[in-house]
Amino acid sequence: MRKRQARHQRIASKSRRRRHAARGGRITGNTTVYVAGAGWRDNDTSMQVIGMDKAVVQKQIDALMKEEAKRGYDDESYDSVSDAMDGIAYYGVSTFALKDIVSARELPEAIREINDLGYYYPEMP
Repeated sequence: MRKRQARHQRIASKSRRRRHAARGGRITGNTTVYVAGAGWRDNDTSMQVIGMDKAVVQKQIDALMKEEAKRGYDDESYDSVSDAMDGIAYYGVSTFALKDIVSARELPEAIREINDLGYYYPEMP
């Protein structure tokens, strides 16, 4: 039974890679992308991830939030990592046109990284 589950996971993973590869070179400013945002509760959005796959974007924002919580704990701003995680607000995943999220200057870099990695971290003001 476990062999079958592992095989199905490998097939699904390859299928996702093929889907991303098939889109290669066709991403433009008008392409609809998924955007996940999070930030410290006392500040504006400070973390953002853009990508073509909702699951990839959610996974990357979760990793970014954990990394930021560890940094807050290391700075001795919080008593534990879980307290720091409570200080981070997750704003969810939305869809936008890529050109509405990144500046014209960042657009070529965003397209290149989305094609290569499947996600992009835009510069935050």
